[in-house]
Amino acid sequence: MIRRGYEMKAARLSEVVSSNQDLESRLVQIGARVEQVSTEMSEQLNEQGLLQHRYSSLEEVERRRSNYSDGVQKFLSTKIPGEEECRAKTLADHIETDPAYETAVESYLNDPLQYILVESREDAVESIDRLKRIGAGKCTFMTIRNGHSSHAGAHTRPELSGEGIVGYLDDLLQMDPKVKEAFERALPEYASTVMVSDLNTAFRVSETSSGGRFLTLSGESYSPLGTLSAVGEHKSMSGFLALKREKRELETKLNRLRNKIQTTREEHAGLKREQESLGESLKVLALESRRLEVETALSRQEISRLEGEIEKIKHRRSFRGSPSSLRQYKLYQVQWVCSQFCNTDRTPQSE
Repeated sequence: MIRRGYEMKAARLSEVVSSNQDLESRLVQIGARVEQVSTEMSEQLNEQGLLQHRYSSLEEVERRRSNYSDGVQKFLSTKIPGEEECRAKTLADHIETDPAYETAVESYLNDPLQYILVESREDAVESIDRLKRIGAGKCTFMTIRNGHSSHAGAHTRPELSGEGIVGYLDDLLQMDPKVKEAFERALPEYASTVMVSDLNTAFRVSETSSGGRFLTLSGESYSPLGTLSAVGEHKSMSGFLALKREKRELETKLNRLRNKIQTTREEHAGLKREQESLGESLKVLALESRRLEVETALSRQEISRLEGEIEKIKHRRSFRGSPSSLRQYKLYQVQWVCSQFCNTDRTPQSE
């Protein structure tokens, strides 16, 4: 019975030692991952800070209309006492295009993109009165509705095809149908401008087309009537269309990054909880291991003692009779006591 108990405790001690090693190994892995996740989260937060700073700067530029002319800036930002906040939008607010065309379109439509859109001619007249009251600079107002006669739509244009021809400008701009109709009505020469890859293509196509204007991907504009325009250096501030696109892209990146940071934080918190749980488990196993070590040592001592008793009984039976046998038996007893004393000294001491 005692030996069976000893064997069970010894087996459990072996299991505890093995479990302890596994937990310690897992704890090391978690510690390494916690450091890695902490570094990732720090990098993500730094990136978020930079993106948020840039996004806030673009919002401020957009709010102040810093990239517009002084007149447009003042008209859109000034609030007259008793007046509601001006919610007027410019043509640039309603237009988007492929990033590959942005620089050329912004350069070519620099002034028209700053036109302030109003619903009708009456609204344009009221806006002029407001412009004079606040003393703003020059502003141009473009009506969504003609206000004088119905618009028959864009004139029929020849189909374009051939190497280096991109297409008509108004087809390359994304805008609301009503705004597009107003754009084609009020600015037909811009709407029908042909975008081409380069000046050589513009010169070649102009030889077979009547009138019209051409705009290259790099921003040069050419008219067969005898004008050629270009910008030698683009302004450092984002253009009207580029600013909107960059702001949208930053907003998307920030939302994606916020989700990523949240996921990283949740993983970090989960790892810390597991780390604490493993630490508690290791403490419990350490206590159980120490208890089993003491109990198995005591069991070994008890087994040894019982085995010695059995041996004494056997020898006692075998030494009955002669005086010499009695002396040998007493000598054996002395040896057995010495061995028990030695075993007791080797028993682990409790902490």
